[in-house]
Amino acid sequence: MVSNDPAIRARGWSEFSSDAEDTPWPAPVEVSGSAVVSPVHEIPVGQIADGTLATDDAAQRGLAIIELLAIAPDQAP
Repeated sequence: MVSNDPAIRARGWSEFSSDAEDTPWPAPVEVSGSAVVSPVHEIPVGQIADGTLATDDAAQRGLAIIELLAIAPDQAP
């Protein structure tokens, strides 16, 4: 059920964009030089709380973004 309550929609974005430390993702670092064909920004696995970043984690976050954009596009940051 989709709520028409703006406070609930805003809370969805708030919950998505923050966590207990107010950092939903660790800061990316630039990887360059002979390690890559062209420089990229990535989140080192060592910065993830449990030392891993699973495909499922990234997929769930992507689905959350799609859902929030569908139900609360006006509250997007």
